[in-house]
Amino acid sequence: MIGVDKAKDWVRENAPMFNVLFENKYIGMLYDRFGSLPVAKQKQVIVGGGAAILGILVLHLTYSYVGLWSYHSKTNDSLAMITMLREYQTQEREQSAEMRLLERNSALSGEGNLKSHLNSVAKNAGISPRMIQAEESNDGGSDLQMKRATVKLQRVTILQLKNFMQGVEFGAYSLEVSSIKIKNDDKIRGYQDIELGVVAYLFAGTGEGL
Repeated sequence: MIGVDKAKDWVRENAPMFNVLFENKYIGMLYDRFGSLPVAKQKQVIVGGGAAILGILVLHLTYSYVGLWSYHSKTNDSLAMITMLREYQTQEREQSAEMRLLERNSALSGEGNLKSHLNSVAKNAGISPRMIQAEESNDGGSDLQMKRATVKLQRVTILQLKNFMQGVEFGAYSLEVSSIKIKNDDKIRGYQDIELGVVAYLFAGTGEGL
């Protein structure tokens, strides 16, 4: 009991807010009951109580850890799902953009339409119709069609070439310049002879008869 009395004295001096525990009649009854036990039994009760408290703490920490791990796992799963959703949305947007480009080019599927468009671009760039020669060909497929055109420009200036390139790449259709060769004109200084490869992708069989 000496140890218990010392504990009560220490609480009164250092943690007076816990004095209410000793003033509670039920705790007093337990204390009296504990005091009537033999010293050996008191030690067993103290050891058992400490073990019980330690067990409760271990269970609480284990439960908290399991809850934290479960929350962390659910958070990771949610982040993974969000990432997958964003990737799917990005892929859908890219595919939709590609579909729109293919549909935009459908007007070029008719024979000679790509050639006619390139002649119009050259005219808008200030190039004389006598100085442009365009030939087109088709590479068909089951779903997609690739139209190619070879364009030869004679005696054009750098400004005319720039305007022509801008009209091809940023015009009404989605076209790609696949190749370009530039050669200075042998007779007139400041002019060039140009040969370009132009490619258009579109759905096979669309726009026929345009």
